[in-house]
Amino acid sequence: MPAQKTAESCSSCRNTFAPVIGIILIALLSAFLSQYFAPPKAINSYITGGGSGNGISDEGISVRATSTIYIEPDLAIVTFGITTYDNKIDAAQRKNSEKMKEVIEAFKTLGIEEMNMQTSNYNVYTSYDYSDDTWPFKEKDVPEVEYYEVSHMLTVRIENLENVEELLNVAVEKGVTNISSIEFTLKDFAEAREKAYLKAVETAKARADYIAKGLGVNLGPVLSLTASHDDYDYSWYGSSMANQSVQFQDFSGSGGGSISTGEIEVKVNVNARYGIEYSK
Repeated sequence: MPAQKTAESCSSCRNTFAPVIGIILIALLSAFLSQYFAPPKAINSYITGGGSGNGISDEGISVRATSTIYIEPDLAIVTFGITTYDNKIDAAQRKNSEKMKEVIEAFKTLGIEEMNMQTSNYNVYTSYDYSDDTWPFKEKDVPEVEYYEVSHMLTVRIENLENVEELLNVAVEKGVTNISSIEFTLKDFAEAREKAYLKAVETAKARADYIAKGLGVNLGPVLSLTASHDDYDYSWYGSSMANQSVQFQDFSGSGGGSISTGEIEVKVNVNARYGIEYSK
């Protein structure tokens, strides 16, 4: 009887473990076959030297491209200033107004239309006498007025850049006391940005295709794309001139052409995501 129980017990063990062993073998076989027949999983890596934002994931290949083009400006924006002084405020204002009118009329003779001239700042400053004779103010609530200073800033748009240098010289001759800035820019950035965007999109697609080939997959259609551009596409001339008196500036040069317009930098950014197609 004991021998019979032992045999029955061993038979019961085989019946219990047989299904478990079968499941384990099936799992191992599935894991082995998936290495050869299943599509590759996500690879969260980035291409060296490709720039940040380039990679591949379950959602596709994401790339980023920046395009920069340079173009000659077709517009100059110059801000002129006239400052006058007098011990009477109405006299200081009258002097300033008369000089500014002469400047504006002179600009008109150079082809500058009135709609391209605009007052950008007007300021009246009062200077007081703080000498020992009047300080502290014994019987007076305020000190004596020493003089009044009137400052008028005029911003001018110049569409013919060949007139910039002549206009600066005429401004000095007519009484302009300072030039705060000269900006060279474009009348319309749309065309330049369109060219930059086309170049950026081409670069993004080429970069995505390069990554796909390196991973042994085919590049699918574009799934999403976002684009942006810099808001400060312009160049400046003579930053050292800012807030400096024009009497120290010589715009005529030895042979003319002392003003350099340079080029405008137009930069755009593109972020694109492409699908992945696996070979069958």
